[in-house]
Amino acid sequence: MSDDLIEEIKEDIRNDQLVAFWNEYGNFVIGAVIAIVLMTIGYLFWHTHQEKKLLDQTLIYEKNLEPDPSKGEKADYSLLIKEGSAGYQIMGIFEQARLAASTKEAEDLLKALANNTSYDAFYRETAALQGIMRKFDSTHGTVLLEELESLVTKNSPLQAAAIELQAFAYLKLRSLKKSFPSFYVRCTTPTSPPIYACSCTSYG
Repeated sequence: MSDDLIEEIKEDIRNDQLVAFWNEYGNFVIGAVIAIVLMTIGYLFWHTHQEKKLLDQTLIYEKNLEPDPSKGEKADYSLLIKEGSAGYQIMGIFEQARLAASTKEAEDLLKALANNTSYDAFYRETAALQGIMRKFDSTHGTVLLEELESLVTKNSPLQAAAIELQAFAYLKLRSLKKSFPSFYVRCTTPTSPPIYACSCTSYG
């Protein structure tokens, strides 16, 4: 047999194999291609939607920073708190608490943030401390000490601030013997800022 005839036979065999493969797996190949195309379109749509959502949240946040009273505008972060991403929710809660008409409204907002375990611990602890500070003057020292207990014993960047509040809570109870040691612990806590160590002698 000539080389040309052998090559022709081989080509026919390859074609037959390709046809057989396509007949058996062609639908799967088409399905896979369609799935990839749809997934790509879906991802691009989702990504575009997320970018638009973040842009909308940024515009809402910026507008609330400088409302125009002449147009009857006033800062309101409730939409961000309800529908925003985690970052904008946290910023919205802190800002709404700052602007709250009543102490209770602010406390409720901060308490909800402090108890929401889906947020980072730092922001939850910050909210807890802010809530305690807001009601410090109107709350009995014993209650304050109970609420500060978990923050005082937790090794975190806010531990020193919590210990300082604990010391002032002891002062409210006129317990100087417990207050001064708290100030000293605050000064020597590893997470304390340097300024606390510098002020240690003021209380000692």
